[in-house]
Amino acid sequence: MICCELEYDPSLSFLAGPYAMNPTRPESDPTRAAPAVDLSLMDEVVARYRGQRGAIIPMLQAAQAIYGYLPRPVLELIARVTQTSLSKVYGVATFYAQFYLQPRGRHVLKLCDGTACHVKGTPKLLTALQDAYQLEPGKTSADGQLTLEIVYCLGSCALAPVAVLDGQVMGHMRQEALLRQLRRRLGAGRETAGGDGATTVEDVHASAMSVPLSAHSE
Repeated sequence: MICCELEYDPSLSFLAGPYAMNPTRPESDPTRAAPAVDLSLMDEVVARYRGQRGAIIPMLQAAQAIYGYLPRPVLELIARVTQTSLSKVYGVATFYAQFYLQPRGRHVLKLCDGTACHVKGTPKLLTALQDAYQLEPGKTSADGQLTLEIVYCLGSCALAPVAVLDGQVMGHMRQEALLRQLRRRLGAGRETAGGDGATTVEDVHASAMSVPLSAHSE
């Protein structure tokens, strides 16, 4: 008889038993109940894809657009609707970087740490963020306002170092300019998101390269 010892993978506890512990959020209290998920928000999606085994990815995309991430009850629902196993749905959700199994902040900041951006100053930007917000890559602030992510190519090496805040590309970033943009967005995001507080790549480039920071109007 041949025996092999299997190493325990904590991520697989996601598939075992009730939602007593969410391995996608290591900081979670395992004694605390998972937040309720309103599955009725998925009614239209379910009606569109019911019984379609090949609809896992579009259903995951639709669900994430609704909830901002993919909670376990939603994965279970998708498994039932597509008549496939939960493990397969979970495997698809964890394979593609576009999907998230933990709640993300109201605002998402991505820092590029590819070769050009790293050399041009991303480590300094990261240090500034850690000092100002005590936020590590891959984590969300305690107030749920900001998620920090590290990416390794944005295809904008000429603008290094590059940051992307809520989908807005900001090139030639410096610590002061980045922190100021965050203060604006976090402080007035509810009123100005996508509005007057937006800064284009050209604006940031001018701020970082030629215009004193104090000269920019708030």
